[in-house]
Amino acid sequence: LELGFAFEKLCPPFGDCSEGYSAVNAWKEGKLDNFYFSQKGETARHNGKFLEAAAWYQRAQNLGMDLHSTIIYTEYLYWTAIQDGERAKNALAKAVEIDSGWFSEMDRFLAWYRYGRLLSDRDDWQLAEEILQKAIEIHPESHNNIGSLSEAYRFLARSQTSQNKHEQAMLNYQKAIDLNPRNVWAYVSFGRAMYIMDVSNIDLTDKLFLQALDLAGNDPLVWRNIIWSWLDFNQIQQANRYCDLAFQFGVEIEELFQCPVE
Repeated sequence: LELGFAFEKLCPPFGDCSEGYSAVNAWKEGKLDNFYFSQKGETARHNGKFLEAAAWYQRAQNLGMDLHSTIIYTEYLYWTAIQDGERAKNALAKAVEIDSGWFSEMDRFLAWYRYGRLLSDRDDWQLAEEILQKAIEIHPESHNNIGSLSEAYRFLARSQTSQNKHEQAMLNYQKAIDLNPRNVWAYVSFGRAMYIMDVSNIDLTDKLFLQALDLAGNDPLVWRNIIWSWLDFNQIQQANRYCDLAFQFGVEIEELFQCPVE
């Protein structure tokens, strides 16, 4: 193991100094296979040591394991951790574009889901819809990551609502709630979409908003978003009603900058 590290330092990037003298040959002679290095990568990644993890994955790949997308996805996690949004976005897009060499199917799903969510946040609705549909399609049945799958359906529905694909969106919002009945933002988004589709759905919107608040408790972010939604719909009476409810439930007033509404 140490001899391989020495070759890596002497002959970067992959430790191939000359024929017969390389990190790979040293590790093979020591009976260290790609599984050993990939597991080291997993441990480092789960401990938040993303650059170290990427280096371990690269060694596993040098020994014959395809980990192209996993390495780039790990770099995305690193750029995200240090809040370099543009590099994170580029790495995530590249990992999804290559879409080969995933250590786990859940990593693959999360990459597609997060890329679709990023596109949705940037209002690239059509591409977001395609990416999120793919994410849902490849979600591994053997994993119970219901929270992320529910959110994938929510962002898919949001992208469809923004393209006036209301019937499809309604089905996917309901699917998000069915998967995770405690998904607060699914109720909020579903409520907004119902009103946008048809203003006569105001009672259904109200019901969905109240369900969201029942789950959210005193979270000012949720209250603020719902009050802003009523204002956006020019439903001043409803906005005032929710402001009064917020005060009654002890929500931090300074967080509700829309209240009181004249």
